[in-house]
Amino acid sequence: LRCLRSILESLTREVLKQRTASAGVKALVTAYLRWVHRHQAEARLIFAAAYLGLDRDFREPLIRHAAEITAPLNDWLELHIATGAIVRLDPSLYEVVLIGPPAEASRRFLSSRSSVAFARAMKQLPERVWASVRPADGRAGRRA
Repeated sequence: LRCLRSILESLTREVLKQRTASAGVKALVTAYLRWVHRHQAEARLIFAAAYLGLDRDFREPLIRHAAEITAPLNDWLELHIATGAIVRLDPSLYEVVLIGPPAEASRRFLSSRSSVAFARAMKQLPERVWASVRPADGRAGRRA
């Protein structure tokens, strides 16, 4: 629970500092990757618990706890979706699109310790993830 709280608070804090959708999405990805790099043991625990199903007995309380922590982040995201600064997707897909790429890069880094590949991920993923939710009409930097 402590590890989950730490990463979610870090992500939420960094995103809420941003005014534009572009800056916020990029900050989310960067914050995720930085947290994993700085807290490798905790990140391994989070990934292992999910992979092994160790969180099964605590799934509902974990989901409620995570939702409480990330409520401001979700409000920020919804505001940018409502204004058209972020494309509207099925709500279940935002976590996949926004967190999936940095999570996979992190799993690979933690399993291989390839700092070169991780450095590339830190440099390239924020923009690539933003491109996946950026509106086609060019409202990239639009403030909500």
